[in-house]
Amino acid sequence: MRKITYPEDIINFKSAYLKDVFGTELSEMQRRWNSLRNSNNILKTYFPKRISKLLIADYPILVQYYITYIRFFDSLEPLKEVLGDIFKYSKYQSKIAKFFMGKAGDLNIATCYYCESAFINVYEADNVEKECLAKLNNYSFDKLKKRLKTSSDANTSAIITGRPYLTVKDFNDKWHSLPRTKKDINKFESIFNLNPQRNHFDIDHALDKGSCPIVALSLMNFVPCCQVCNEKLKRSLVLGDYLGNKPKKHLSPSSPSYDFENQVRLRFEPSNPADASPIALDPAYAMDNPDKYVLKFECIDSSYESIVEIFRLRERYEFHKREGLYWLQMKAKYNDSCIQLIADALSDPWFTVNKIHEDIFREDYDDKRHPCFGKLKRDILKGPK
Repeated sequence: MRKITYPEDIINFKSAYLKDVFGTELSEMQRRWNSLRNSNNILKTYFPKRISKLLIADYPILVQYYITYIRFFDSLEPLKEVLGDIFKYSKYQSKIAKFFMGKAGDLNIATCYYCESAFINVYEADNVEKECLAKLNNYSFDKLKKRLKTSSDANTSAIITGRPYLTVKDFNDKWHSLPRTKKDINKFESIFNLNPQRNHFDIDHALDKGSCPIVALSLMNFVPCCQVCNEKLKRSLVLGDYLGNKPKKHLSPSSPSYDFENQVRLRFEPSNPADASPIALDPAYAMDNPDKYVLKFECIDSSYESIVEIFRLRERYEFHKREGLYWLQMKAKYNDSCIQLIADALSDPWFTVNKIHEDIFREDYDDKRHPCFGKLKRDILKGPK
């Protein structure tokens, strides 16, 4: 539901992504992309020569790349396999997550950009070394071998034999007694990410990377979200005409033209049309009788209906109706006349009408902290148009 607010200096933001995630590997990716692109006329005609343009292209451009790829290459599995190896998300996943964690403040990451009903955040792990030692002591043979990045079964077996490792020094001492290269001197740090930052969110591909591997590593294709939206609801669906697998350029929170805020309105109406308007009822009635009300998602722009459907917003918000009914009640209790009476009664220049309104409704405060159900609250307080 929320649009991603990127830093004003978007050029430096994109440059930081290329540097932090790919670094010196970008030149090898470019070499492989050149080789593949030069061997295919369609790739040469419709896709950019510089791979960096693919990695930092704006979302509407990515949609065009996606549509072109589906049109020409969707059934060409050999090409998809080669592209999947060049744009291998699993290879860079941890670096991408680290990049978004480091930019969480700049992006105002707080609640799921799809549903706004779950908090997503970055947190600090208490004891990273202890956490990594636990993994080291419990990994299976195959998982440990992969983590050690060694081709030697003997080395992996020796490490398993030396378990348990109570300190980092215990492990490094054991590793140093085995055949190794100079780059493995501090093996513990090389196999574990000791950054204490952790993230409590998924990074979704707005455009499915399985359907179009070319956009698998594109910065503006990433949307931080909750696990329910990513893993249980959206999965490989596209944001648009998802039944026909056709995305729309304005239907991702990462798109500059995304406008769920103004194109979808949330409001209450009686579940039984014969009932009186909820606004005219005793405010306490709403909180005590939530089943008497239905929360409506009205899509002014009908294309946003796909967002409502994909993320099951009607059904999920129905469970949280009281969040909106509370503000319906507060709006009825503390109307403009009531707030003016409070200000007059206090006779204190500090407690202006605007100050009292903010203390009650916290609208400016919410604009800074982006709470769950923020849009629901805003729409209820604004009332029908």
